Amino acid sequence: MRLNRPTTMTPTTGPGGRAGFTIIELLVTIGALALLIGLLIVGLQKGVLLAKGSADAQTARAIKLAIDKFKQDFQFLPPIVKDVRYSLWLEDHPLIPGEKRVAVYLPQRTSSGGFSKDWKDLRGDDLSNPDDPDKRYSNASLAYYLVGALDAPVNSAVKIPIDGVAGPGMVAPMVDGAFKVPAAIKDINQKPVSKRTGRVYEPLVDTSRSGLRLYRDTSDAAGAKLELQDRNGVAFRYYRWKQGERNQSSGKPVIKDVKDLNVPVVVGDPALDPLLREAEYAVVGAGPNRVFGDESIAVLAQELGMSTTDGDERLRQMAREDNVVEVGR
Repeated sequence: MRLNRPTTMTPTTGPGGRAGFTIIELLVTIGALALLIGLLIVGLQKGVLLAKGSADAQTARAIKLAIDKFKQDFQFLPPIVKDVRYSLWLEDHPLIPGEKRVAVYLPQRTSSGGFSKDWKDLRGDDLSNPDDPDKRYSNASLAYYLVGALDAPVNSAVKIPIDGVAGPGMVAPMVDGAFKVPAAIKDINQKPVSKRTGRVYEPLVDTSRSGLRLYRDTSDAAGAKLELQDRNGVAFRYYRWKQGERNQSSGKPVIKDVKDLNVPVVVGDPALDPLLREAEYAVVGAGPNRVFGDESIAVLAQELGMSTTDGDERLRQMAREDNVVEVGR
């Protein structure tokens, strides 16, 4: 009895009888390789972003520790500098004409028991105007009070920096943003400057070692944008805020719910984070995407590689997702 052998599949033969592959098989193989390479690239990108996010979190923590050290040394938190330029000033930020000192928010109550303009700014009272920037954060505060980078001269005759020290470092700061520069420093007939500065405080953030740098926006005509950035260009902000019901004109600050804590949305939601209900300040890093979430929609769309038609809230939420936040009091 004759048995039939089972048939077998054989590769197609090319010229000269050599085995080969069909076009379809080649396309499938190439497609599979492309998919694997794509998955590998995505995995590597996620790994890089995770590493950058972890580094940003460590940097924010280090800045918070520096702020805590500042408070321990001087018994108050670093003043929050007015980063914006005011049309009523005769000079650009950060100097107040005549007084020649840093312009900071001084949220003091008025004699009638009401709230000063600075107090209202730090409660976010004016946020109903979309063109009015949030006053509850400062870029320059970290540069001035942790690095000691305020090197503008006291006046044209005396080339002494406002903070008393050329370059990083400073003499003792005061709660109103000024520095306790000894009178002898300003007397050019006295000893060399290095001999008459009194106590000099070393920078609490050493930009030569910490992986941070001072960045000044050269496109800013007023020269007001001076901020701390890491080596990847991620900026860090210093936030402070005042509690109390918004738009209240007088009396004791009223807190009816968590919204009246006036925590900036970039910092977080006090309804979800109990630490924010007691916090007085925050350090916020923009994260690997390098945006905080309160920039213009055009900027957010460009930095995130999206379209302005994707929706304002979605863009802002995506921008905030990788923000790193450290809070303290």
